[in-house]
Amino acid sequence: AGAFPRSEARDEIGELSRRFADLLEAIAGYNDYLKHLARQLGHELRTPIAVIQSSLDNLEDSGLSTADRATYLQRARDGLGRLGRILAAMSEASRLEDSIRAAELGPVALPPLLAEVVAAYDDSYPDHRVGFSPAAGTEDATVHGSAELLVQALDKLVDNAASFAPAGSGITVALRPAAEGWQLAVENPGPALPETLRGQLFEPMVSLRAERGDSPHLGLGLHVVQLIARRLGGRATAENRPG
Repeated sequence: AGAFPRSEARDEIGELSRRFADLLEAIAGYNDYLKHLARQLGHELRTPIAVIQSSLDNLEDSGLSTADRATYLQRARDGLGRLGRILAAMSEASRLEDSIRAAELGPVALPPLLAEVVAAYDDSYPDHRVGFSPAAGTEDATVHGSAELLVQALDKLVDNAASFAPAGSGITVALRPAAEGWQLAVENPGPALPETLRGQLFEPMVSLRAERGDSPHLGLGLHVVQLIARRLGGRATAENRPG
């Protein structure tokens, strides 16, 4: 279906038309989000459910030894534990979405906020050198936003960068003028981002990180960054650095 016609008329009917078009675009975007989330969630749940099912099927074998029975019981418990962690992560993501939507916005001076936050990363990331690099012309950079949300987004971006940057390397938090406001970037060395994921990295349950033990990494951190960016009137993107 085509987009709802957006009137350019400067009267009440034109304003109503534009608001209705905005509403339909938001609904379409949310529907796409739900479809993507359902596919990804189904993928994440498939493995633990299969483990539980196969373990229960094997436990029905009356000829199992005590040791084998204990093994299958443990596998079933592990599968249940993984399911629980996935559902807990989804619940936390939902709570974060609610808090992001409810955040109060106001003027935020970026340079002093970013300088203070980046200075604190020395203790959090001792294996990396995290620095703040404000470009010329950003001394008075101010946005209508939330300091708490900005710090939350920056925390997740720097944590993600540290996961892929080699030990001893530098991570740069850069502030630059942009066409419509300011650009906040987190830059790090490391493996290149696959082209197939460039447009998906900030979607829910998309991740390049390896799982740690039996703990699934659901890729919700960068999705929260995207939610915060949208709440503040911006957007989050990922690009490979030249060279």
